[in-house]
Amino acid sequence: MAAGSVFVRIFGGKLQLHDPSDPQLVGQVSGALAESGVISGTVDATFSAADTGSGLYRTRVLVDDQQISLHVADPNGGRCADVNDQNTDAYEFGSAAPCKPSAAVTASLDTAAVADGSHRVKIQVEDASGNTTTVFNRLLTVLNHPLPGSTGAVTAPTAQSLNQGRSGLAFFVSRKRIKNGQALRYFGTLSGVGHARRFVDVQVRKSKSRWQVVCSVQTDANGRYACRHRFKRTFRKTRYVFRARVRAQSGFSTETLVTGRRSVTVRP
Repeated sequence: MAAGSVFVRIFGGKLQLHDPSDPQLVGQVSGALAESGVISGTVDATFSAADTGSGLYRTRVLVDDQQISLHVADPNGGRCADVNDQNTDAYEFGSAAPCKPSAAVTASLDTAAVADGSHRVKIQVEDASGNTTTVFNRLLTVLNHPLPGSTGAVTAPTAQSLNQGRSGLAFFVSRKRIKNGQALRYFGTLSGVGHARRFVDVQVRKSKSRWQVVCSVQTDANGRYACRHRFKRTFRKTRYVFRARVRAQSGFSTETLVTGRRSVTVRP
């Protein structure tokens, strides 16, 4: 100790830096999670974001305001990581700007983690200071176990089903708008007596043309079916109408079932 002076040896410390900037969405959110009204299985959303302060840190997916998934946007060589994971503060870093200022992000939602029905789905991105921006906020219908004829969100206009007798046929399309060259997924369920191993035709028409078969598929042991079709010859904006139809077949005691129609716009 020198006269009039005090020397303090510091072995560690924590500085709280001021970062008033929120992350910003760059462009649009795309992918099955963002473009489908009815979702099932694991679906993704892809987007780009930027931050002018401490950098992009994490993205989170919330369903009905409950966090379902959380992951680091870009580890930035290991620098974009909490240096002390033994406490509850997840924003302790080794530098003032530990994370990249921009990144392309893919957020995933495993719909098996939530119940079938209508849910509010949000995607949030946050920077290394904890500033958060919601880049996606939409009401979606989860449909992993369709129940044709039931009440509630599953029978909303985007997820209708048709009952005839003791059987019912549900039909959905993965997207309402698509580009030429991209594939569209068709899926649904046949419920009731004799639902397994039955043939379902997905049909299409435009304007007042005749119905044509896009794809034919056999239901599995649980009555589920799914098939895909890629658009290759749509060179101007065209609206197509699709439906599913149970093919008349040996051993199927009920009359042929036909679903309601689903519209899809294809752009060049």
